[in-house]
Amino acid sequence: MSLRTGALSIIGRLSPRWIRRLPRGRAFTQRLVCAALARSEPRELRSLTKAGFVFIGQSDDVIARYLHVFGVWEPDITAWVAASLHTGDVVLDVGANSGYFSLLASQIVGPEGLVISVEPVPTIFHDLMVNLEANSVTNVTAYQFAAAAEPGYLEVYRPKSGNPGDATTVRMAGMVSEGLVEAKPLDSIFDECDRAHVRIVKIDTEGDELNALRGMRELLIQMPSRAAVIVELTPDFLALRNQHQDEVFALMSTHGFDPFWIPNDYTPARYSRDVVTAPRPLEPSRELQAATNVVFRKR
Repeated sequence: MSLRTGALSIIGRLSPRWIRRLPRGRAFTQRLVCAALARSEPRELRSLTKAGFVFIGQSDDVIARYLHVFGVWEPDITAWVAASLHTGDVVLDVGANSGYFSLLASQIVGPEGLVISVEPVPTIFHDLMVNLEANSVTNVTAYQFAAAAEPGYLEVYRPKSGNPGDATTVRMAGMVSEGLVEAKPLDSIFDECDRAHVRIVKIDTEGDELNALRGMRELLIQMPSRAAVIVELTPDFLALRNQHQDEVFALMSTHGFDPFWIPNDYTPARYSRDVVTAPRPLEPSRELQAATNVVFRKR
């Protein structure tokens, strides 16, 4: 083992909980540990999040790495979700990945509520189930299929390394195929009673957001006033499917939803700050330039 490798290994094993209690130099030390984990030999991380649940993942996965070091993922979205949910609510998490937001929602809605997690990629779905079982949750129902406008089958791809949340249905450089998976509309998994109690739908499908929304028109109609759909829109990913953000805004407007946006900064410096930013009004005619988390709130 080289001196550099040994130093990275030592730094990467510093206790995150100890670091978070540092009176000085906390942000610098967190960034140092995060960088060390990214450059060290991959290993399993079992982390206690700030929300109080356990998250298991590999150190070469940016989500697991950030949760290990900072205890939170996407802090502004996390704060909005936590403030928007109540006991007994129903949540739909589409593109659930390894389960962070499903577990967050599970804690808030409690045993009287329900979280429905949808994740199409087989290996990522396995990671989702590992995290659900590690927390002994009983109010989460997980499905493995791709959310689509029409039933059928789609080939799914995941990154060879990095963020598994970048998994997609379009082949791109650095991706590996995980084969064909079932695709179906989200409306097919709901009954009338469930739809009326859905408080939040979160969709993060790396370009398939419009297709997912087209497959849940009945849900959009029956969701109650003040319910919300948060969608990560990436113009380039929509363009790969010959789609445009205007189609998303038009669909949501038709069903009575107004758009807002939440900043989402992935730099370690942002994660070291405890302040969060609330959703801001978004003009539908504004052309998005990069991935943007849009909150559609029902009037």
